[in-house]
Amino acid sequence: MFDSVSVYNGELIDASQMIGRYCGFSIPRDVISGGSTIVVNFATDSSVSGEGFVAQYVSVYGTSHYTRQYG
Repeated sequence: MFDSVSVYNGELIDASQMIGRYCGFSIPRDVISGGSTIVVNFATDSSVSGEGFVAQYVSVYGTSHYTRQYG
């Protein structure tokens, strides 16, 4: 509950609109970006070691599919 994943629509956190900030054990709704680039920022306070998070993306105009677990 003390860690979060934030997703931004663009290339830089400071210059991009935040799409959403997610924390806890609930799986959020799909995140949809209107552009070709997003930034995913994982913030932790390092007080508890856990499993991290899983991210998956699908390209609408291609066949890209990628899954990776962090943590």
